[in-house]
Amino acid sequence: MLASAPMETRTFFVTTVTWQRRLILQSDALARELLSTLYDYRAAGRFALHEFVIMPDHVHLLVTPAAMLTLERAMQLIKGGFSYRVGKARPNLMVWEKSFTSQNSISCQSKQTGSPFGVSACVFC
Repeated sequence: MLASAPMETRTFFVTTVTWQRRLILQSDALARELLSTLYDYRAAGRFALHEFVIMPDHVHLLVTPAAMLTLERAMQLIKGGFSYRVGKARPNLMVWEKSFTSQNSISCQSKQTGSPFGVSACVFC
């Protein structure tokens, strides 16, 4: 079995978009459901959630998967868990595009910039 990588090399800046970039996360109810999904998996120890932004048609996450979890599995939990919850109330709603983009936080750190609000952010959007 391979040894786990240090946390700083397992932290990723991830972006995932809604299906056809529809503005489904503009809905307060759906945005709150995504928050609930993120918080529930974080509380279960599936990943560390350092920062995130929910936009109407996409989500940015700074996430560290648990030691024995791949980034792909962590994203499957987030996207699949949210889709499952939404599907119970709205079974025909397409939620996510099939993929996501990620960048390791080490390369992200070199591109950080200070914002006028005193928060550092990676410049990818």
